[in-house]
Amino acid sequence: MRCLTLAKELNNSGYRVEFICRRHPGNLIELIKQKGYDVHALPRPEGSFHASDSPRSLYEKWLGVSQGQDAKEVKEVLNNDPADWIIVDHYGIDHTWESALRLSTKKLMVIDDLADRCHDCDLILDQNYFIKGEYRYDSLVPPTCTKLLGPQFALLRNEFSKARKQLRQRDGVINRILVFFGGSDPDNLTGQALEELSQNEFKNIEVNIVIGSGNPNYDILEKQVKKRALTRLYVQINNMAELMVKADLAIGAGGATTWERLSLNLPSIIVPVADNQKPLSRDLNEKGYIWLAKSVKAIPQILKRLIAYSTNQRHTNTGKLNEALVDGNGVQRILGFLSGKIDTQYWEPVLATEKSCDLYWMWANDPQVRKSAFNSDPIPFESHKQWFQKKINCLDSTLVTIESPWGAIGQVRFEREPYCFKIHYSIGRQYRGLRLGKVLLAKAIKYFQISQKEECILVGDVKTDNPASSRVFQQLGFNEVSQSDGNVRRFQLRVTPEQLGK
Repeated sequence: MRCLTLAKELNNSGYRVEFICRRHPGNLIELIKQKGYDVHALPRPEGSFHASDSPRSLYEKWLGVSQGQDAKEVKEVLNNDPADWIIVDHYGIDHTWESALRLSTKKLMVIDDLADRCHDCDLILDQNYFIKGEYRYDSLVPPTCTKLLGPQFALLRNEFSKARKQLRQRDGVINRILVFFGGSDPDNLTGQALEELSQNEFKNIEVNIVIGSGNPNYDILEKQVKKRALTRLYVQINNMAELMVKADLAIGAGGATTWERLSLNLPSIIVPVADNQKPLSRDLNEKGYIWLAKSVKAIPQILKRLIAYSTNQRHTNTGKLNEALVDGNGVQRILGFLSGKIDTQYWEPVLATEKSCDLYWMWANDPQVRKSAFNSDPIPFESHKQWFQKKINCLDSTLVTIESPWGAIGQVRFEREPYCFKIHYSIGRQYRGLRLGKVLLAKAIKYFQISQKEECILVGDVKTDNPASSRVFQQLGFNEVSQSDGNVRRFQLRVTPEQLGK
């Protein structure tokens, strides 16, 4: 469902989006087709897949086949026609699958929230909230990976952004409760919660129940709803935001709907229904965003406390906390990273340090960088390590990394020669083709000139088959000068301190 949300915005922006799904029981292939997207349906696995004995065996079984087999079938779908982006959303897939698909896509994005395996990707999205969550993927993704972490990137449908404009001021009084435990809810936590809300002391509270069309307990729930006054059952609705705006309290699981509730400042009692929801719910509860119930049986006790102290300070502050945590614009932010509409004001040039060695090596060995380099051979790590140590300790070399709140963007190196400083630069794969090279190089040049505090000549040599890099130098005011080598275009710019602020 979160991929459908992202797909809709990509489609609205002119991108062609296709889905690859396997025909597992309960799949949403027909729903995706109804939304207007082409779906490549991989065959349903024959027999049972024997997963490993690792803690991740459950997720491996969800894939249904080995990662190697799945990757092979996906390659056959792509048929040697590389995608601009492959977006992966599956707990059973890790760096093994992702590395196998590297030649089948220009860029690769992963959606995750487990942080329990390594990934080979250019961009990772984890929309969940965790205390110290900014460090969760430090050892799990390459240093070249852009990390979009936290609810500011939550994939919410645009109905929630619109609903935020109609929010009312809640006073803590609980007259209407919304119950939603996900579309399928196989353990029927919905029915259990409704039973708890049927206690006599809650009889004057209106209860709205929402389930998906695939809920196996529909008949049971329908009977329960008829027995309780002020209760209504909704099936597979399209107006969830409207119901949330009207509600005074929500009861549900700790999945993606958490961010929908928070975006609309709806106080919530959360019952985690999966292991990965427990730490998330615990941290949200600790910071005062939600009330955590360890089981459905604990709901009445929390509800009684909220009713008795409906104007308590925590409830009053919850709306302000929620508003700061989730603003409903996550999809647009992610779309910016996929399409190049990125706010570059937070890009900061910094000097490279010894810790940057692995990062620079990965950038240098990127296939596209090697293709554009004058020496296209892959660089062994030990050779790179010796070279890097020499460069960062050399007064004639200045290595500048362009950093951002979500990771490193690229690098620019200034090498002193007899009459000039020669520029070498590269930008991360996920930022190529988005016309961001000019910003990267401009920030590095300004930083370098401040450190030099003197007039200097900057020179950039570009292979003739690299027109994109030539355009970057031209856009920054570099002039092309004659060059004896017919395979190289040379660009030159004289920079003075007076030009610094321009």
